[in-house]
Amino acid sequence: MEFLEDYDFEIHYHPGKANVVTDALSRKSLSTLANLTIREWKMRRDVSEFDLQLHESSEQPILFNTMAQPTLVVLVLEAQLGDPEVDVIRKRICQEKEERGLKIYTDSSIRYLDQLFVPTSMRNEVLRDFHHSHLAVHLGGTKMYHDLSQQFWWRGMKKDVALIVSKCLKTYH
Repeated sequence: MEFLEDYDFEIHYHPGKANVVTDALSRKSLSTLANLTIREWKMRRDVSEFDLQLHESSEQPILFNTMAQPTLVVLVLEAQLGDPEVDVIRKRICQEKEERGLKIYTDSSIRYLDQLFVPTSMRNEVLRDFHHSHLAVHLGGTKMYHDLSQQFWWRGMKKDVALIVSKCLKTYH
């Protein structure tokens, strides 16, 4: 404002049709419009990647997520019900045959030292969820195994984690 006050000038506005003498400043170039469209498209793609919804109100855009779905723990608990592998383990525990560390908990789940036992039918889904999670961002083998073993367990889990990470590295790099 201080810079402009030294000059004597008037600003005249001419609406679109009345402005017959156009210059570069009064026209948007196609490349600018295309660039804005591409940026908006990329932004919408990034937003949808995180399962967020975009709502544009009169005041401001709002991002939100209101999905309700079973957690991975609930899915594993459901998979344990009626699973033949889990039934064999449950029978061995009840017969007091050696199932080192495996116990039946009060919620009828099979756990190994407090970690939920994952039946074979659910392992790929658990691995995929842990590795490709939007929050995890393609974890490496050691970190993924450490995080996974906080909640879940199965025999050969470390090998399975290493395998999925190696396949991912071959696919994406």
